[in-house]
Amino acid sequence: MLQPRESTHGGDEGDVPAKQRSDSPGVLAKGKEDQDCCSLDDLRNIPTREAPYIHPTNACPGCVMLLNAPADVAAQTLVVSCSACLFLKKWELHGTAAVNLFLKPKQIRSNCNVSCCLQIKSESHKGACPAASMTSEVVENEFEFYSKAEKYWKDVPATVDGMLGGYGHISSIDINSSRKFLQRFLRDGPNRTGTTRALDCGAGIGRITKRLLLPLFKTVDMVDVTEDFLTKAKSYLGEEGRRVRNYFCCGLQDFSPEPNSYDVIWIQWVIGHLTDNHLSDFLKRCRAGLRPNGIVVIKDNMAQEGVIMDDVDSSVCRDLDVVRKIIRRAGLHLLAEERQENFPDEIYHVYTFAMR
Repeated sequence: MLQPRESTHGGDEGDVPAKQRSDSPGVLAKGKEDQDCCSLDDLRNIPTREAPYIHPTNACPGCVMLLNAPADVAAQTLVVSCSACLFLKKWELHGTAAVNLFLKPKQIRSNCNVSCCLQIKSESHKGACPAASMTSEVVENEFEFYSKAEKYWKDVPATVDGMLGGYGHISSIDINSSRKFLQRFLRDGPNRTGTTRALDCGAGIGRITKRLLLPLFKTVDMVDVTEDFLTKAKSYLGEEGRRVRNYFCCGLQDFSPEPNSYDVIWIQWVIGHLTDNHLSDFLKRCRAGLRPNGIVVIKDNMAQEGVIMDDVDSSVCRDLDVVRKIIRRAGLHLLAEERQENFPDEIYHVYTFAMR
């Protein structure tokens, strides 16, 4: 999904998750725009953990309450905190469940200049803990990781806005950029990618199939873990849906593309629902599923550093280096990499990769 997360859904054509789904961009909500730091109205009922009690010099009451709240309570209120306070929270509680609190910096305010935050930011960098570098560090139970994600998507509306976590208005920007990216491989030339058949992974209701793949390819297959989305796709796609050959209801960790069958395998806003090992293995199967000169395309949110867990839709967001390593591990070679432009500031940076 889109993120902040991509934990909201939006729709225009319907297949990305609220947060960001298979084809959604994880998006997080911003903090309140009219405040410089933590809001006492939001934090006044937070209980205080036992000693040691943290009280930075010149700290505002909101920051002090947040820094001294139990980890589980603080995790639910960080959206009203500035980035400096959140960074210190991660530092102080490293080794506890709260270690995942600094996973989505775009969800919190980053321009707080009050004195307590400036001091905290300076002090916190001295003992900051390293970010997670693989999903095994943030996914404690693999079965629950997948089952919770399936349950989450079953409750998401089968609309474009639902697919995009409430960011349906960015669908056209997304599609237009993806079309330009893809067409560079479809131009005439000795290594031209074919236009016979494409596979839409994490297809949702078919937003990408309808607006990007069907206009460029003779036939398309769709795969998604949520049966209701695929059912909706059959009406959402309209007459052009007759060129969709297969609707596969399956998680990508268990899905194997038909060997030597696809010119393009498009994977958007869904790799966060796979562990590192399952993503690497899936990409190996995708490589086997390509026709001559075929390409695999990944388009997804990228974290600023490390691997971030989103407990709402049970997904992870990886940084660029982690994703590139997984691609190499799968035996694929990067052909192109591009950052998406003109997306809202509050969501994660989105990158597109082409490989074969």
